Amino acid sequence: MHLSTLKIKPPKIIVPPVVYISVISLFGTLVGLGLSNFALNYVTGTSIAISIGMFGFCVKNKKIKLTMLLAATCSLFVARAMFSARSNSPSWVVINNGDLVELHGSVVSTPITIPRTQGYLSDIDTRSPVTTFNFLAAPQRGLDHKAIITTKVDGIPQINKGDQITAIGKLRRHLHTNNAAPTLFVPQETLIKVIHKNIKIATELEETVKQRIRNGIHGEEKTLVSALFFGEREAGWRKISSDFRQAGLSHILAVSGLHIAIIMILIIWAARTGSFGRLISFFIICAVSIFLLLIIESRPPVYRAVLMILIASTLQLRGQRFVGSGILAVAAIIIAWSEPSAIKTAGFILSFTAVLGLCVLLPTLQWKLLGPKNNYATLLETTRYTISSLWIVGLCAVLIVTPLTMYMFGTAAPVGLFSSIGGIAFLFLILLLGLIRLATGWVHPIIDDQLLWCMKITSIQMVESTKLYGDIPLFFFIKPPSLILVILLIIFLTFIVLTMGRIKLKIITGALLFVWMLGNEQNNRIVITTLNVGHGTSHIIQDKQTTILVDAGSRANLDIGLHKILPALRKRGINKINTLVVTHNDLDHCSAILDLMHKLEIDEICMTPHALTHQTMVVHKIIQIAKHKKIRVNKITSGWSFDTKNAKITALWPNKDAQHESSNEASVVLSIQSNGRSVLLTGDINEKTISTFLTRELDKIDVLEMPHHGQWSRESVSFLNKLQPLVAIQSTSKSRFAHDKWVIPTTTDRFVTCVDGDITTTIGRFGELEVHTSYTNIRLLAQR
Repeated sequence: MHLSTLKIKPPKIIVPPVVYISVISLFGTLVGLGLSNFALNYVTGTSIAISIGMFGFCVKNKKIKLTMLLAATCSLFVARAMFSARSNSPSWVVINNGDLVELHGSVVSTPITIPRTQGYLSDIDTRSPVTTFNFLAAPQRGLDHKAIITTKVDGIPQINKGDQITAIGKLRRHLHTNNAAPTLFVPQETLIKVIHKNIKIATELEETVKQRIRNGIHGEEKTLVSALFFGEREAGWRKISSDFRQAGLSHILAVSGLHIAIIMILIIWAARTGSFGRLISFFIICAVSIFLLLIIESRPPVYRAVLMILIASTLQLRGQRFVGSGILAVAAIIIAWSEPSAIKTAGFILSFTAVLGLCVLLPTLQWKLLGPKNNYATLLETTRYTISSLWIVGLCAVLIVTPLTMYMFGTAAPVGLFSSIGGIAFLFLILLLGLIRLATGWVHPIIDDQLLWCMKITSIQMVESTKLYGDIPLFFFIKPPSLILVILLIIFLTFIVLTMGRIKLKIITGALLFVWMLGNEQNNRIVITTLNVGHGTSHIIQDKQTTILVDAGSRANLDIGLHKILPALRKRGINKINTLVVTHNDLDHCSAILDLMHKLEIDEICMTPHALTHQTMVVHKIIQIAKHKKIRVNKITSGWSFDTKNAKITALWPNKDAQHESSNEASVVLSIQSNGRSVLLTGDINEKTISTFLTRELDKIDVLEMPHHGQWSRESVSFLNKLQPLVAIQSTSKSRFAHDKWVIPTTTDRFVTCVDGDITTTIGRFGELEVHTSYTNIRLLAQR
């Protein structure tokens, strides 16, 4: 039906008052989490909220009364969030931080074992795999003040969810994240002792259900099925998640509670077919919901789906009407109150936003693009309408989720406009086939084999089509916008959907705004980011569209490229490295390069003559892959230079014809000159090389990378005292920093990655110097 001939008004959008209350509640929770360091007693905050509410009830003006009640609600959630953020860890966690402890408790999540290294260096990593699980524990048996401890074990302990165990390991409290659970590092599996094996029927039933659905499915398909059905993040999850994001299908994973909805729809249908009463149907739904919570990993999308179903069932039992946005708002309020930190997770944000958008915008969008459904249409017209509706569901989800993924992940994938219809169809089929297999696969092996074949084919097609869509040129952008632009885009997209007018003009305007947001910001500054990679080094140098990467490695985490460096580059809108400088061939400076070479475009790799003539296994692989990918590999010695728009980068070491005894002695030293400021990156130069620089006359240095990860020596002390930089940067691990004995000059500010996190140094157009850290949130400003 043509829109110009449509005379019937579109369906009215109903926004229940509880939606406004939920928005205020979420806002108050965010404020409370942000103010968690301020001293506000929980009772005091609650008293303030009650006082405001009582005052609101006494006011006769309805608008003022409503405002006061909303303010009281906001204050109450602020107090709740502040109290929750400060009370996550019992006192024994704080006291034993960094110590070897023996904890007693129960395993409360399914243990997941993954290889320590999953990238291109997995073949050289002979260390044991790591098993991770959540542990509700305390130092003494029977102690009331238990805490959820994220436990990482080197090896594969023979434990299951529900087991009572004793674990010995080093306890680490996350000082930079208020809401993160403390971590217990257990160096070997023999330090886990099972006190009581869980033989509960619920646990056995959970394992049976998982085995029934996943049996016979392997590789990426198993990872996908485990994530969709049970919320498990196994080995390979990061890659699956990245592929879906690149294909514009983030909303597919965001609504991962869909299988719960499918189960409930089938149960409700069966209850109605069997003529059960409302009360019996309600108890059946409650029982199934509790069972699903027991077998599925506890995540916000799952909580959201179960809560919405229980709320809807309760209202239906009472004979009350409800709308989707209303029960979603109630679910959000419950989660914000019970677990305030959950609202900051990507799962909560994507899941609730996607479902809210579908509840509010989808009916209007379908009406405007398709018109009302014709009950007297032919089979062909009905099929066309159904397929078009399915595409509009995907379109609506993409429009809602895209601004959020742009902000959270720094990516946007317009290809989702085309991939959504297939993605939703595949998702529905996988979930439906899994449920049918669970219900009927036990009847006969032939039935189970046929369902397994259908499930494998569907999951394989979903994974492969996702990769295919993600590889389409010009349909995946990497540019993180600001939060303000994201909010404006969401408001604008909502406006063009809800208001009447010419559809073509709205689509063109929205597309122009979308492209404008993806445009590259032009500025006259250079940004140097020193990433926190543990014992290793990685510097990202950005100047407009030019990117130089100096080193990329870590000693302990050989997957640092996939887990840290690549996401950091993506977040900064970088998909191409102009030059990658390898200061020397030690593993902690080059272990991530192989993974980056397969994920990013690299024009040139620069290595020292010593690294090229004394090739390690990793360097040899880098050179071989560079030849295959036609990446230039050049030598770098003193005199090498690279000019960007706002900076000149020059190599001061190693000397061209000098013979060096070690890789550290031959490590590259880079000088970065920009707008009157000077930065010196020293790599891992040793005492002999430092002594050489002590005899040289160097220009004033504003920012200095402390040599060899800040290793103390008399030569290093003399070097630091001679240069007297404004800023000293040390990229190192906690183990080395724990033995630190530096005395820093009073005119120098030192920043250490293991303490301060990522360290970002910005040199402005007029030479203004700014240093910002991600953990400690310190900003150092220095003007000319």
